[in-house]
Amino acid sequence: MEKPSSDQPRQTQSKASSGIESLIRIPEIKRQDLGLKVLYENQDVDEIEVDIVAVHGIMADPNTTWTHKKTNTNWLSDPSMLPESLKGHKARIMSFGYDSRWFGKDSTRQSLYNLAEDFLYQLNQTREACTQRPMVLIAHCFGGLIVQSAYNKSCMQPGDFPGVWQSMRGMVFLGTPHSGVNEGSSMSRQGEIYAAIAASKMEIQDNVLQSIMRDNDVLESTRAEFTRKVSTSKPPPKIFCFFELRPTNLGAIVGAQLPKEFLVGESSATLSGHERQGLAVDHFYINKFEDKFDNHYRNVAYQLLRMVKEAKMHSQDAISASGSAPSPPLDGRIAVLPGLIGKRQNFAPRQKILERLEERLSKRGMAALCGDSGSGKTHVAVEYADRYLHQIGNNCQVFWVNAASPDEFEVSFKRIGAKLRVSPLGLSHDAYLSAVKEHLKHEEQWLMVLDGLNDDESLHFTNSNPGQEPKPLLSLLPKPSETHRLLITTTQRTLALRQMNSKDKNVLSVGDLTRDDASRLLLGRVASSSTNGKRIGEIISIVGDSAGALELVRLCGIVTQTAFSSQLLDLLRKHCKGSEDGESPKPAWNLLWNSLKAKNSELAYWFHIIGLLDLQMIPSIFFSNNERKTLLEELTRVGFVEHSDGRSFYRVPAFFRQCLESTITDKHRMDAEAALLQSANTKFVEDDRSFLLPVALAALKLKAARPDAKREQEILREKVDSYRQQRQTSLSPGIGYLPDDPRRLSAGNGWDQLRLRTLEGSLNQRTDLPNSHQRSISEDSSGWPSWQRLQRRLMDPEWEKKRETLRKESSVAAQILSHGRPPKGSEDATSIYRRVIDGYSAEPEEYLKLASLQYNLAIAQGSEGMVDDAATTFRQALQTILSGDDPRTRNIEATKLYYRIYTDLASMYVSDGRFAEAEETFMHFLPSQAKDLGQDSQQTLKTRHEFARLLQERGQSELGGQELERILKANERVLGSNHRDTLTVRCSFATHLAKIGKRDEAIKMLSSVRREQEKALGSSHRETAATRQLLDELHQSQPVVA
Repeated sequence: MEKPSSDQPRQTQSKASSGIESLIRIPEIKRQDLGLKVLYENQDVDEIEVDIVAVHGIMADPNTTWTHKKTNTNWLSDPSMLPESLKGHKARIMSFGYDSRWFGKDSTRQSLYNLAEDFLYQLNQTREACTQRPMVLIAHCFGGLIVQSAYNKSCMQPGDFPGVWQSMRGMVFLGTPHSGVNEGSSMSRQGEIYAAIAASKMEIQDNVLQSIMRDNDVLESTRAEFTRKVSTSKPPPKIFCFFELRPTNLGAIVGAQLPKEFLVGESSATLSGHERQGLAVDHFYINKFEDKFDNHYRNVAYQLLRMVKEAKMHSQDAISASGSAPSPPLDGRIAVLPGLIGKRQNFAPRQKILERLEERLSKRGMAALCGDSGSGKTHVAVEYADRYLHQIGNNCQVFWVNAASPDEFEVSFKRIGAKLRVSPLGLSHDAYLSAVKEHLKHEEQWLMVLDGLNDDESLHFTNSNPGQEPKPLLSLLPKPSETHRLLITTTQRTLALRQMNSKDKNVLSVGDLTRDDASRLLLGRVASSSTNGKRIGEIISIVGDSAGALELVRLCGIVTQTAFSSQLLDLLRKHCKGSEDGESPKPAWNLLWNSLKAKNSELAYWFHIIGLLDLQMIPSIFFSNNERKTLLEELTRVGFVEHSDGRSFYRVPAFFRQCLESTITDKHRMDAEAALLQSANTKFVEDDRSFLLPVALAALKLKAARPDAKREQEILREKVDSYRQQRQTSLSPGIGYLPDDPRRLSAGNGWDQLRLRTLEGSLNQRTDLPNSHQRSISEDSSGWPSWQRLQRRLMDPEWEKKRETLRKESSVAAQILSHGRPPKGSEDATSIYRRVIDGYSAEPEEYLKLASLQYNLAIAQGSEGMVDDAATTFRQALQTILSGDDPRTRNIEATKLYYRIYTDLASMYVSDGRFAEAEETFMHFLPSQAKDLGQDSQQTLKTRHEFARLLQERGQSELGGQELERILKANERVLGSNHRDTLTVRCSFATHLAKIGKRDEAIKMLSSVRREQEKALGSSHRETAATRQLLDELHQSQPVVA
């Protein structure tokens, strides 16, 4: 809210019709004053690194609102003030002006929503070429609410406002009424002001003014949504709140002298959990400063400087983290794995190639992108797929098919089948792929990308029988249409024309880039300065104008920390000195590669290994947890490797593999081949063979030179041949599941009703194998009718003695497992369970007992970190149940144990970071569990809880609270509010509330849970202790109110 003053320029006095009207002054606002205005910027606009945007309050003149009347100084633009304070940080300073007059003949009916939307469109227009550039915002009074509403809206509509919320890295609020103006001001003084205005017979449009009144619904919902979104952003924007320490004469609005009051007190002008500071000024002067020596200015400028530094650092880290800036989320619509790789930071429009693609695909349903390796075909496809998902809406899907080899093609199609919940039960390998095609025909809307289709003639089913005509895999593709779109990327134009039925218009060339496109890839915008334009020309003359070569240059700037500067150009010149190659990416590659080797030789060697694999996508299960968390993350950070949604697959761009091929020495190649073959042999095991077959085949194509590598290659070849023969002669096990599983439901049966979404992890999810020992089946459950047991006793008295011995040993193992470690000098649980299992393995009638022991062994193996061994044992237990349980009678104990085993198997995969396997495991059994046991049965609710943890781990959290609340209500209804399971879910829900900024609610709920747990379990129980720890953490994180 701005103080009208006769001293302010560009204000006209209303023609008086009463005594008081002559004192009322209304700002004159012209159309030219509205929108975003640049107040200060670098001489070289291409060097700008951060935007400062100021938003004023209501009843303000955009031209004078930041100007102190005593010195006539605008602190945003005066060279001695903010431009000087931010000197060296390459900042552009702008202000956003809007018509905020709420009374008078030119009063405007505005709303918070409309103003926020206008602000966002202005940002779109002004920042079109630099959507990822960080922003720091300054907001006075009502302007702070505009900023909050804009942040909320840009989060909800990232496609309409690209990069906006991610770029808002800092916000300084000056007297913003986050909780409304003080009641004294909004009641008595407002009445007197209204009376004065009414006496002057001026028009009033006060809906904007009403929106800052305390308890206003728009104000409350805007603030609540803003604080929730800020608290869940990673990392959250920096926020600082300044509040007034002097009361304000509100009568100045109408030229009257009224008793002074605090308009926006400290409690309203600050946000819980964020820094704050008081300034000894009133509300009208909290956004104006006399000069650079003004202490209030120095306080504000200091916070702005902090934010600018952090914003620039975050921006550089975000670019380095994946070689690209963060792209907007796809509103929950994720592509089928192996999904879209991340969008790169900068994209070249290439003569509106996305619009041309849309035109062809919307009319004909198919198109092809054709270009050399490194031309950027895949990333054009990724950009189009991202746009498609945002434009079409929630009912569309993207299916990504790696089409470089038959095995990669088939694995991609199997994953599509798993995502569409196509049942493999009773289907051969080829029949399952055909079933996926039939399901695709009935899906509503989808886009399928066939990436890397460079040889369609060799793309045949891999299971063809000898002497049989090979069947082409491309026959699996449904007929393209406007709703079923097919996009191909290829290096072969003749192939593209063949697939497009010789329609040349459907084949779009992705070739060399124009100077402007090169500028966009390197800078994120078209260079406007002659210096940068010349620099881009020199770079092209060295490395060429392909997208791959320019991406190498961009990564060089990141790794060498020279960005787009003359130093980077000097380094490139140095690496091409003496070269006779002409335009070549070699200088950029050599600079990038040498920098990596100098910083981390181990990382460079490891990249040698995975760079030998001629694959489009490498499944994450090929790498160990440690490799994923260290080496792969670092390679992704520097840009050598890209990852898909959820990090289920990793990709070394083909152009990078070619560059590596040109520089690797014979010795390094031989060492890398040996290491790769050994790793492929170790990983190509029973449960993962379907996923890893493309990796194994790529390893077999290597021309191994060392004797040890040749041996490893022969062993791997035998494994692959054996797997293929087994697969050819048996029904499909689906994707890693049991082939004779009678509980497997057909596609879609019961799944949609579950409506499972993301949710926060519960207390039981704080360890590697949550609550696993508590889930072990009772030692007394055998599932063997008592008359059969009596008959066995009479026939073999020794068996009963043996059984008693095995029971005692099993009990000892269960105790060890429960306590976490064996007593000193004792065997561990795994050794004991193996011995007991051997004792029961020859007794088919004891199948349920045997399965429960195998289950417990798997739990013990998992608790010791033997994940692969545990997975194998879990599956052995499942097979034991299936072989012993008669599907006609269905032993209920067997059914419950069956689903408990599957739940813990999937949960273990989640804890190990193997999210693809976890998801497919859940999708395999959860629909049938809901059907057999009930969707809200106690056991199914536990499974849904575990499935939710998976989604949360994969980064989907927005809908988690909703599903968790449904589970909580179901637990309370089925088990009661004080049941142990209900308390566990309540803890999870409280944790969720804390993460979305509702700490008070979370503390209240956790305190209630702790009291109930102390009554039921005792104060020393591990669950009670975990709840107590959560409470302590929340209390410690509570902001201290000044």
